[in-house]
Amino acid sequence: MQNMYEAIANVLVAIISSVTFAVFAAVLIVCVCTVLIYRKAKLRALRKMEYIRSFSSNGVFEGDELELRETVHNTTLCPLFFVKMEFFVPGGFTVDGIVCKSHTKVSSLFHVPPYASATKTHTFRADKRGHYQLVNTSVTYRKNEFTFSHAFDIYVYPNHKNIKVDVDTDIYRVGNSIANKKQVEDPFFLSDIRPYHYGDPMRAINFKASARAFRGGSIHLMSNSYDTSRNFDSMIFLDPYSRSKHGRTVDEEAILEIGLCYCCKLLMETVKNGGRVGFASNCTVGARIGVSIACNIGEAHTRTILKSMAQMSVYSNRDFSLSHMLMESASQHARGTDIYIVTPYIDTATSEVIRKLEKMGQSVYVIPITERGESGEDRQQILA
Repeated sequence: MQNMYEAIANVLVAIISSVTFAVFAAVLIVCVCTVLIYRKAKLRALRKMEYIRSFSSNGVFEGDELELRETVHNTTLCPLFFVKMEFFVPGGFTVDGIVCKSHTKVSSLFHVPPYASATKTHTFRADKRGHYQLVNTSVTYRKNEFTFSHAFDIYVYPNHKNIKVDVDTDIYRVGNSIANKKQVEDPFFLSDIRPYHYGDPMRAINFKASARAFRGGSIHLMSNSYDTSRNFDSMIFLDPYSRSKHGRTVDEEAILEIGLCYCCKLLMETVKNGGRVGFASNCTVGARIGVSIACNIGEAHTRTILKSMAQMSVYSNRDFSLSHMLMESASQHARGTDIYIVTPYIDTATSEVIRKLEKMGQSVYVIPITERGESGEDRQQILA
């Protein structure tokens, strides 16, 4: 036994005294020191790291896509390897093909050279209407967590693309006839004098202005531009609160979603055709008691209405009735404003208000909605 111990000891002495073992030990010590130094340098670099994220848009329609762009900037000499950025996405989105049914963690892995930047892009698909917010992004390294606060609001607007509404916007209507263009000119209200365009009628040519339009050695014809002869304002009212008919249970969440789709369809059609549009509802949105947005035009105005639609919830309080809402805003509308009412049910009080508005010369259209999204119910039947 003693001879065996002596043999083992001789082998160990031979190995330790060899050049190979010395080289191996030196390399091992260098690697350990390098790892320890890198860990400290990486912690310092992570504290100084800059993180930026941005979306291609803060508002999309349900079913559309947007991109999230993440950028990590290394401000130190230490290279950053395996930097795992993590954030949570609320339910209602599909991120890079993964359906987020609840708050789902999304990760991005970065390798950033010294004094350089790295970028990752995620594709978001909006699956459900609503107002969402992404708050923080964090990275964890050896029990050290670094949090980057980048709050971002995302508004998912109602889907209006494949929605058919029985009553279309009244942009082209003039009395009982349909015009070929959305603006019918009033010959008594001159708005501008412009160069002649091919197809201008002879009565629109301003011969006095043409005689003075002498340029380049020749006379140029000038035409009159006239103001529109009617008001193109459209006011949309939404009352998503349904009453049970004959004791039948009503799915108010489905009613709200369908009603918002109808309202969004009317809004976008009116905007596309150049009309002014407003929106009102008895739903509470945030701190506001109901929504009342007067008729106006412009991208910012349209986005304000769409954001209100995105934030509506079936669980919000109903502070007043549809009839009260119509009476409150009736005096604010210009004569000739088209009024669209989207609701699953019209009570007696609201019917009386509608008849008063029609006697005052307002055009009132009722768009009834059901749980299946059918709007084909006869208008006289719903008003009965």
